[in-house]
Amino acid sequence: LDTGPVSDAASFPLRETVLAILDGHASAEGTDRAELVVAHTHAHGDHVAADSQFEGVENCVVVGHKPADVCACFGMDVSAWPETSAAVDIGGRTIDVFPCPGHEGSDICVYDRRTALLITGDTIYPGRLYVRDEAAFRASVARIASFVRSHSVSWVCGAHIEMTDRPGVEFEHGATYQPREHALELPAEVVFEVEDALAESAPGHLVRTVRDDFVIVPVKAGGNSFNPDGATGGAGAGAESLEAEGEERLVSEAQEAALAGLRELMVSDPHGGRDAVKALQGCLKRIANKPRDRKFRRIKATSGTFFKRIGQHPPALALPT
Repeated sequence: LDTGPVSDAASFPLRETVLAILDGHASAEGTDRAELVVAHTHAHGDHVAADSQFEGVENCVVVGHKPADVCACFGMDVSAWPETSAAVDIGGRTIDVFPCPGHEGSDICVYDRRTALLITGDTIYPGRLYVRDEAAFRASVARIASFVRSHSVSWVCGAHIEMTDRPGVEFEHGATYQPREHALELPAEVVFEVEDALAESAPGHLVRTVRDDFVIVPVKAGGNSFNPDGATGGAGAGAESLEAEGEERLVSEAQEAALAGLRELMVSDPHGGRDAVKALQGCLKRIANKPRDRKFRRIKATSGTFFKRIGQHPPALALPT
């Protein structure tokens, strides 16, 4: 369920890892490898990027990214979307699947009857709940709340962690180093807290709302997670602005993370500073794969200055040719 944000099999060997697990299980049981279904909580890029790794895998189905594809896979009635659901036998184990659009458009929740885990993707998790379709999101949260009232739910598990372990305090957007982060699992009652938080805003007038375990963030037309209020130049300009802002933030946010780690080092954690520096080095390696341009040189120069400030040697990075 979800293939993650990285397509490259060399740096993120998801296919290799999953098939090794399946083959190990088959060998232990003396059976053939089980059928593999690659599905998604929704179709944003950070959840589907590694789908391509599973192309051509024998006895494997990669579910498409539209509601019709999701319904066809799980046996739901697409004509009734999103007021449809299905109980799916995955081999001696049953899961319940139902739609929850509003963050994206093909969002689903998955409930595992054996563990009572409710997987909610990017609809509910300890972080920023980006709402792109307010009416659909409100209806989805009400649908999830209704499900929780009628089922035993051990934990609600989303797809990200963006909150710290301090009530109502979130990490900076795009942070790569998150000391003292919130636990991923949330109690079932959090669904009702989201429902109540939504009710504080009049329909059609949703506002940013901060709670202990999550933040509701309305996304306007043309907006994105970097700029929820929308870009002035339209959707195309918004995409360009997101890419540029993302590149600029890679180093600045890693610098902040490194400084935070070094502060921890001075107080009590001898590993914090080293981990933070490693995080910054990882960002620089990602930047090194960017095309050669003035922006790259500027980021590299800024990072070199930062490393000097913290008394560390910058990683050896050659400009791309």
